[in-house]
Order: sequence, then structure tokens, then C-alpha cells
Amino acid sequence: MNGVAYFQRMANYNAWANQHILDACAGLEAGELTAPRAAFFPSIIKTLNHLLVADRLWLGRLVGVPERLALDAVLYAGFSEFRTARKAQDAKIIAFTEQLDADTLASVGHQISCENIIKLFQSGNRPELMRKSPQ
Repeated sequence: MNGVAYFQRMANYNAWANQHILDACAGLEAGELTAPRAAFFPSIIKTLNHLLVADRLWLGRLVGVPERLALDAVLYAGFSEFRTARKAQDAKIIAFTEQLDADTLASVGHQISCENIIKLFQSGNRPELMRKSPQ
């Protein structure tokens, strides 16, 4: 499998996994999504929002339109609105991978290295503060 096909497969897998998470959350009783949890993000809906924020941040960088969002931002407090936004984001990720070719992948590949992920977290999610590696 080439690199482009790999990213396409992962984008589709991501959408599939998110759909299963959304289906499981839709079956929860009222209040379970916002109930306090002993986790890094203090509720299920806040955790789901964090994952959506991360996808928006990464896709924004990859398409050249970076967003500025706090990693703990709650973009959608209501599940129905969140579900709609999550599906739309998954569609955007899939669309991005469908337009990839080998040249495009080579030009954005440096942005998704483990080293750059670490730099991103060290910079407080501010790309302009990402330190360049010594050559």
C-alpha cells in the first residue's frame, strides 16, 4: 500500500471509529455525556470536543489554514450539534485524503512527523513558536 492509500484508509477508519463512538454516546441516558469523570477531560462531551479540536487543528495546518483553538475548547456542548460537526469534520478529512497524490504527500509529510507533534505540544499549540530542529 502506498502512502496516499494509507492516509485514505486511515481517514475512512477514523470516520468509522467516530461513528461507533457517536452511536454508543447516543445510547447513553440523559446527563451521562456531561457527568463528571475521572479523566484528563472531565466529561465525555469535553473529551469528544478535544478530539474534534485536535482534528480541526491538524487538518487546518495540512491545508494551509491553521486554526487557533485551545485544546480544551468546548465547541459544542450539545450532543446533536457535536454529532453534526463531527461527521462534517470526518468528511473534510476524507476529502483531504482523496485529493492527495505523492507530490502533495511529500510536501505535507514533514508536518505529521512524531518530532513535529512533540514540538507542537511544546509550543502550546502555537505553530509560530515551534522550534526548528538543528540540522
